[in-house]
Amino acid sequence: MCLGIKITREPSGGYAFGQQHYLEEILKDLSMQDCKPNTTPMSKGEVNALTAGETGGKKLDANGHALYQQIVGKLMYAMVGSRPDLAYPLSVLGRYGASPDTYHMALAKRVLAYVKATINYRLHYKRGSSSTTVLTGWVDSDYANSDDRKSTTGLCFFINSNLVYWCSKRQQTVATSTTVAEYFALYEATTECVCLRNLLADIGFPQPGPTTIREDNQTAIKLAEDETSHKRTKHIAVKYPTPRSSRTWESPPFTTWLPRRTSLTSSPNPSRGSSIKSSATAWTLSIDIFSLSHP
Repeated sequence: MCLGIKITREPSGGYAFGQQHYLEEILKDLSMQDCKPNTTPMSKGEVNALTAGETGGKKLDANGHALYQQIVGKLMYAMVGSRPDLAYPLSVLGRYGASPDTYHMALAKRVLAYVKATINYRLHYKRGSSSTTVLTGWVDSDYANSDDRKSTTGLCFFINSNLVYWCSKRQQTVATSTTVAEYFALYEATTECVCLRNLLADIGFPQPGPTTIREDNQTAIKLAEDETSHKRTKHIAVKYPTPRSSRTWESPPFTTWLPRRTSLTSSPNPSRGSSIKSSATAWTLSIDIFSLSHP
């Protein structure tokens, strides 16, 4: 046990990280240990109601306000430690921490019911068969699914098959289309990739080649590839040049079909450890954050 995280060695090799004891204490402190388990932390209809402002909730008193913030804060620590599936619902709940109402409290209690149903979920880390350490990223975005019409970025990074970084957060700028929202998300992933690559180099695991960041929006990928300036995307190129200036090409350009994976803009299913469920198709864009070369 370390900082509330239980680390166990698995018979098949590797280690598992979980916070079952910490989550049980949260449920007990909040008198939710006997609640009915829920298999999902949040539904699309509930998020749509928040977006439309049609919740019908009444403002909480001071005690209810403090309880709401306590729930979000305690679950936030679990999310950071070993529960990436809580990233999106806590991102949503955290937006209303300044003035929550009864509807938001009901959503918070639903997340607690989900925690009870998934209290044994853990992250699994195994040594890969290869001697190399390869960093790979996944990124996605929804579109204008918040009350202020800002989109949500979800991204995660793996070292070989092990999940090492995850994030779900609202974008700082209102995107005018799904392409722009996805490009903003790609920007966030690229800047995070820079930090992770530098960190790996500092601890003795430099990345010899480009880092692959997998993005499923074809238009956003084409926008990152395109060197020409367009009237309707000039403002994007000025503020968010990183994905374009950080890429490198192979011959032909490294853009191939890959299985798509659900991102942290919607809650992933962590029942398979650090793996993420496959669902459709996606593109991949190879990005080298240290150099820029042309075909």
